[in-house]
Amino acid sequence: MLKNNYSMANLKWVNHAKIDIADSFMQSIGTISCLPPAAVVIIFNNARIPGNRYGATLPKKLSKYAQTTARLFITACGNDWDCGIAIDKEICDCINQFPAYFAYILGHELGHAHICLSDFDLHVVMCLIDMFIEKVSNGEITQWYERPHEKRFEQFGIYIAEQLFTRDKLNEEIKRLLCNSRRLDHKWLEIILSLPSSNVFGDLRALSINCVKPYKDKFLDLCTNHIEQTKGNSIAAEISNLSGFFQ
Repeated sequence: MLKNNYSMANLKWVNHAKIDIADSFMQSIGTISCLPPAAVVIIFNNARIPGNRYGATLPKKLSKYAQTTARLFITACGNDWDCGIAIDKEICDCINQFPAYFAYILGHELGHAHICLSDFDLHVVMCLIDMFIEKVSNGEITQWYERPHEKRFEQFGIYIAEQLFTRDKLNEEIKRLLCNSRRLDHKWLEIILSLPSSNVFGDLRALSINCVKPYKDKFLDLCTNHIEQTKGNSIAAEISNLSGFFQ
């Protein structure tokens, strides 16, 4: 069932996973996240999301590069969406036992949505950083927390969880998750325990430029090569003056 609230964004959600989630919870999410005016759909998925363990965020403008994920939003809303968020079944399944952790993961994706809707070129550059930064840095940058956008979206997820629950509640749940020796994300969860929350995105463009700056020429070469190799069917081609972004 498609539902919506009345925050700045027209926020709709589809509960394919049939999780126990209250309308009031989602309305609070919409209010706290303060997304720019747009049509945003959130899918609580009943299956795994290909290539994403936790969730995925996709602006409609980039649908052709992620057709499998885009179909989730098209099925739910047709063409009536500007940005879509899909939450993986693994995360949906933990909502009752770990509600603050669930809110934090959803908040991380809402951080991505903020940039998708407010600074599309920056979102594209962040995708390119994810694609190429390990190669251009010769393996110096490999972890999510070394990419400024991912760190900031983690902080926004923490902010959302703090507002809906408390930081103590989030940290208590993360410590319980860390007791599961089979999880592969212990180092990441340990970092989250002490990472400060933030709901600020105004400096993210400058931080992204500074992240690429030491490798700018090599980075731009890889982007150009990708455009040529894909015959223009590259996300890098979405920015008309990519080198100008880094001026």
